[in-house]
Amino acid sequence: MRVPRLTRLVLVAAAVSAVVGASTPAHAARGMEVALQDDAIFLNHWYYSSTRAFQQAQQLQVTRLRVNLLWAKALPTQRALKKRPRHLSYDFRPWDAVVDQAARYGIRVSLSLAGQPLPAFASGHHRQDEYKPNARRFAEFARDVARHFRGRVDRYSIWNEPNHKAWLAPVRSQGRIYRKLYVAGYRAIKRVNRHAKVFIGETAPFSKSSKIATPPLKFLRQVTCANRHYHRRRHCRALVADGYAHHPYEFTRSPKHPPRQFNHRDDVPIAHLGRLTRALDKLRRAHLLYGPHRRRLDLYLHEYGYFNSGRGKVFPQATRAKFLVGGFTIAQRNRRVRTMLQYGFAQPPPSTPGAFFDLSIVSRGGSFLQPFVALRAWASTNVKRHKIKRNRGPLHLPPRKR
Repeated sequence: MRVPRLTRLVLVAAAVSAVVGASTPAHAARGMEVALQDDAIFLNHWYYSSTRAFQQAQQLQVTRLRVNLLWAKALPTQRALKKRPRHLSYDFRPWDAVVDQAARYGIRVSLSLAGQPLPAFASGHHRQDEYKPNARRFAEFARDVARHFRGRVDRYSIWNEPNHKAWLAPVRSQGRIYRKLYVAGYRAIKRVNRHAKVFIGETAPFSKSSKIATPPLKFLRQVTCANRHYHRRRHCRALVADGYAHHPYEFTRSPKHPPRQFNHRDDVPIAHLGRLTRALDKLRRAHLLYGPHRRRLDLYLHEYGYFNSGRGKVFPQATRAKFLVGGFTIAQRNRRVRTMLQYGFAQPPPSTPGAFFDLSIVSRGGSFLQPFVALRAWASTNVKRHKIKRNRGPLHLPPRKR
């Protein structure tokens, strides 16, 4: 029997679709976000044009910008007061400006609420430092931030690298202190905007010394009141989060290989993301940490990169490019990863604060380094395959609050 031409075309299309579907595995991380952070450029405008940086970021299909909102910096006239003032006088204008500018380039902003330093009235030392932040005061801060940015910012992280001494002290009490901060911040934000996502963690990937940092999985167990087998250690209520944020740096080797120097079983570089997801799943089964509706937690990898200059190991540009794309590929292929972030964009002048931590992918003059070129090619390929989100141009946000 002769099959009509239209029917033959339909059958061929169906067959092709079946073959493509069979050859392309189901992938839960389909639509992973490519993200970026460089507060020196996008927030502080210390060097390099933020407009130029946003235009170049679009070439990488960046759809998310992470920005630190530092507590003391938001209180420029009151940060040194040892007693909490009756009325807090915030200045959110720099963050409002970056939210507006990012939206014009199709990029949403996530805010990480953290100290370094704390306002003196919120510190256990009553000094501007990182020592024992007051959870009740932090809840007020988180509430006020959520109120100001409601409708304009949809994601918040509680703190930044709370398992590192530079951000939270003392080290021996980091887990207990962070638990209080997280619970206070989560509740405060959700009361203002229940639709906003609140992330737990933002952990550094390893600990060089027990005096400097707590390995991330040990820290996670401390926060959730779990023993080394991920069973309940004492009576603690279950924590709820919208995702787990982590910084899976691997500075010294290929992303495919675990680091030689700091390969502790509680460390989580990019090669060992499975350690983190397994730990999160064990905590879920122990009823200690859940995602929404008691689901398992997904990962938001909020810092990654390789040194271009500075104190860390500096690889040749071709090697940096290969390793950077390798890390993004590992993230994209992981079913639990929702966001992968390049930390650092344009090379800072040597005199810039934080210039020692230079993971830049664009030169100071604006030319693309090999890691940028390689990441751009990777993004172009993967956006066509619908494996990462596409930057679709300007976003329309409510006006900023006065």
